[in-house]
Amino acid sequence: MALIDEAMAYAASAVGWKGVTAECTTRFRQPVPLGATLRIKGTVTWQRRNVVGVAAEILDADGTLLASGEGKFVGKARIEPGTLGVLRDV
Repeated sequence: MALIDEAMAYAASAVGWKGVTAECTTRFRQPVPLGATLRIKGTVTWQRRNVVGVAAEILDADGTLLASGEGKFVGKARIEPGTLGVLRDV
């Protein structure tokens, strides 16, 4: 669930919001193996004022859906879109 929540927060940051999860529903579809390479995908599904609808998926290396979630994210502050968690070369 933590990966789903984190992916949704990163998706909300991509449209310029820093805030908190207001609602989160997670569906586990397959067991998530320990030590496996995973692909985590977060997307924004809608936006109204400072509330953002978000969704996320956890997939294995073959693209099989292991878990999915959707929720609402409430923005508390505006940020430069896409800058939350961006890795930079040092």
